[in-house]
Amino acid sequence: MGTSKVTAYDHDAFEKGLMGKDVTLTLKNFSAARTGPFAHLEPDTYEMTGMVWRRPRGHERDFDCFGFSMPHSHLPMRVVAIRHVVAVDGIPVLQKKAAPKTRSWKVRASKSNEEYTVTEKNGFWSCTCVANASFRKMCRHITEMKDKHG
Repeated sequence: MGTSKVTAYDHDAFEKGLMGKDVTLTLKNFSAARTGPFAHLEPDTYEMTGMVWRRPRGHERDFDCFGFSMPHSHLPMRVVAIRHVVAVDGIPVLQKKAAPKTRSWKVRASKSNEEYTVTEKNGFWSCTCVANASFRKMCRHITEMKDKHG
């Protein structure tokens, strides 16, 4: 039985195949120095060497990321978004091309005849009611629609 050589990594590789391994990541450079008159001096990518860890607690499932430790760095642990990874050990990473998913519902107010619109866009919920629009709180309307429609 021969072993097949990896030609590209997908998102699942970070959850399964790369966990606990020492790798060199090539990342897109989003540095603020990439704008302005000296942008041409900044590289498009940079490399980090370290170990891949599981997604840190508190990060929702929708946010594709992983922990990355670099023991000899001034930042010993980082959270890295998979969408910023260009390659792992020189092997390209295939990026998801998810279409934006938007759903919306009309919900009646509990104390008046007003109608509010609850919207879910790519896992983020919003409502046109005062509680959500002004105070950015999770309102009753969002909770109700999450329970019904997930």
